Amino acid sequence: MLKDELLKLAELLNGSKKQEYNEVSDVNRTDIMWTKTELIKWFESLNGGRIPDYIEVSDANHRQVCIEGEWQNALYYWSLFFDGSKWKYVETDDERGYVFALKEFNDEESAVKYAKRHLYIYYLASVADDSHEAMLRRYIKKNYNCSEIESRMLVKQIKQYKDIFEEFFNYACIEEFCKDDGEQTEACGYTAEILNRDYNMSPLDAYLFLIQLKKNPKEALEDLKNRQ
Repeated sequence: MLKDELLKLAELLNGSKKQEYNEVSDVNRTDIMWTKTELIKWFESLNGGRIPDYIEVSDANHRQVCIEGEWQNALYYWSLFFDGSKWKYVETDDERGYVFALKEFNDEESAVKYAKRHLYIYYLASVADDSHEAMLRRYIKKNYNCSEIESRMLVKQIKQYKDIFEEFFNYACIEEFCKDDGEQTEACGYTAEILNRDYNMSPLDAYLFLIQLKKNPKEALEDLKNRQ
């Protein structure tokens, strides 16, 4: 059974600017559209958890960041900056301080939206119960407006197939349709990325539909025909 038969999908991370930062869960409210300054204020309000610290940088490449005119390693930091052409999100590792994530965006809104969701997932994973199941439940509850019971039911359904579970968990962490090794789970020639792109399914719906393609391929393929 697809998610849209179980619950209503909430529109994510849109709306007017937020002036107060009293709740960590503000990151998922639909009436908020933050600037970089507001994002940093929210980030500073997080309590607990092992997450990278913020640092101001002026530039970055795929190895180092530029701080006050000097290229250097920075141990376990993140930053958001405008290089005169693109907005960029950069993150360094916690062992040697090398850059391991560098993403470009056309505008501040897109960059901030990515950063706050990415950092919030880090936060959720680093506090309380760190199990993959618990993290996925929190992710589904926050991003798809589910109750605890609904999120448990959905995770239980996804757990039926290890490869789908692993890929959806990886998507929840980095928002890319692949497993840790970069491979994609396929069923009847379809992947979650194809279902999301060509059939306008949400990521959660896409992974749930992969399950249907594995369990009842004939029925699921007929369903896809009717969607065209």
